[in-house]
Order: sequence, then structure tokens, then C-alpha cells
Amino acid sequence: KMLPDLPEAIRVADLPESDLKNLLRSEQAEIIFQISAGDETTGGMVILGARPGSLSYDDGDLEFGSGLVAQAAVAFENSWYFRETIERKKVEQELALAAQIQEKLFPEQMPEVTGCECAARNRPARHCGGDYYDILPIDRRDLSRGMLICVADVSGKGLPASLLMSNIQATLRALLGRTGSLTELAGEINELLYLTTSSNKYVTAILIELDPVSGRGRYVSAGHTDCLLLAADGEARWLRGTGTPLGLLPDVSYNEEELLLAPGDLLALFSDGVTEAQDVNENEFGEGRVLEIFRRLSSSPAVRVVDEVFAEIDRFAGPAPQYDDITLFVLKRHG
Repeated sequence: KMLPDLPEAIRVADLPESDLKNLLRSEQAEIIFQISAGDETTGGMVILGARPGSLSYDDGDLEFGSGLVAQAAVAFENSWYFRETIERKKVEQELALAAQIQEKLFPEQMPEVTGCECAARNRPARHCGGDYYDILPIDRRDLSRGMLICVADVSGKGLPASLLMSNIQATLRALLGRTGSLTELAGEINELLYLTTSSNKYVTAILIELDPVSGRGRYVSAGHTDCLLLAADGEARWLRGTGTPLGLLPDVSYNEEELLLAPGDLLALFSDGVTEAQDVNENEFGEGRVLEIFRRLSSSPAVRVVDEVFAEIDRFAGPAPQYDDITLFVLKRHG
């Protein structure tokens, strides 16, 4: 490898004594041209041997050779950039495909629920995200007989988080209806995730089992951000954690809490991308703004509530890039 302080072209005879010079002499090299890209030396070189007929290289030959090598260096650099561009486009295409596949893991449309209306949206911070939401009939046939609502948030972002998110979706759907209680369901999910994921990966989640006819339900919050049950009169109940994140520790038991969704009440489940959305000064959106928005929109349709919350977050963040995946699930019980 050439030393960076050598000129673009140099005669081997003019090199300082070194192992490099001895090696070049043994190969009968006479001229060295360094290959440079811009202001940087690439480490490559062009080496010329003796000219035919025992002729020597003059200064004009060195200048002419330096020009040719400079043109070659530009061609090399363009080739490298072109190859990098091609590889980058391949990665972007693969990420776009992964995002399309992940989108199919969410419900294609919100189901019709007797006496209720619901709406949801997910917006990842990158091509793919680690947030997940779902609404499933407990007996796999009829939501009016009971439903399970889930919002989950995988640690990390991007493609690795999306892969674990797909694992959550498959695990939840496979176990639903095969466990006797909500706490057992959370425990089973925890064990499977702990056995199949690395120690630095985990999932926070809120699982709600709800009878839409009576409005009675129960929930497990596995280390998830506090979600909101807003009564028709404006009274707020924050749904606090009842256990550790899923997949973090083995042999964990979970507690459950009861809830009642009365006519006119609103249930808002979200990931921490909502409350922790940041503006350019790194101020967070916060629970206070969340509560204020939901109180203001409590009489609006669920779809509009979701749209307005995302719009408020965007207004608050301004030009700041999206800090985290954002997921919101809203269920309203008709008055």
C-alpha cells in the first residue's frame, strides 16, 4: 500500500529506502502512479516496468501517465458509486416488500361490533415497524360473544422489530381460545417469546377481553404504556401495568384488572409513540395532551378521533422526524 504523502507519480529510484522499494526493484518496476478519488488516496496504484529499447521515462511521460490514471480513477469511482446505488435500491425494494407484507398482518378493516364502533391506525417510523394491533373474536366466530383487543409494541425499530411483531401476531392467534383466562394467555405468550427471542428483545402489550353487549371486560397490561378509558362524563381512568413485558423473563405470572365500558364511553389503546412523540426541541406530546384531545373529541366518530389524534401529533412535532412507531386503537360504545 502506498504512503499517502507520496506524489501522484514517482520513479522507483526516487523512493526512500524501504522494503517497498526493494520489492519494486526486484520486480523491475520503474514508475508508480497513485490512484486517487477526489482528495483521498484509494490505496491503489499503477506500476510501470522498464520501457522497451532501454528508453527512460521523462517528466512529460509522468505527466501524461498521471492524467490517464486520474481518468481511470474517476471511472473506478463512478463504478463504485453505481454499484452502491444498485445495492441500495435492492435493499429499498426489499424493505418496501417487507412493509407490504407487514401491512397484511393488520386487520384489513375494522369489524362491525354490536353496540360499538372502532377504528385504528399504525404508522411506522421506518419502512417497517414493531407496533401491532388486532381485534379478534374469542370463540373465532362471533364478536358479540366476546372479543380480544390487543395493542403491542416491540422493543426497537425497523425490520428486526417487524419480524418479532409478526411472531406476536401468529402466537396470539394460535393461542386464542386455547387458554382458560386472560392471565394464562399472557403467560403462554410470554413463555413462547422468551424461548424464541434473544434476551434483549421483548414486547409490551395490553390485552383486553371485552363483552360488547354488557361492556364488561378485563385487561392485562404487560409493561405497556398507560392507556385510557374515558367515561362519557369526561372522567379518565388510566389503564396501568399489571405485569412485566412479554418475553423478558421466564415463569412470569400476570394480574388482570376489571373494566366497564358504559354507553358513551371511549377506550383508547396506543403505543408509546403517541405520548412520547417529540417536537424539534425534544419536548414530548405527553399524557396531558392525549387526555385533552380525547375529551374534546369524545362525541366524534371513532374514525375521526383516530384521524384527529394523528393530525395533532403531526402539528405538535412540526418538522421533527417521527421518533417512534405510532399506533392507536379507539373503541366507542354507543350511548
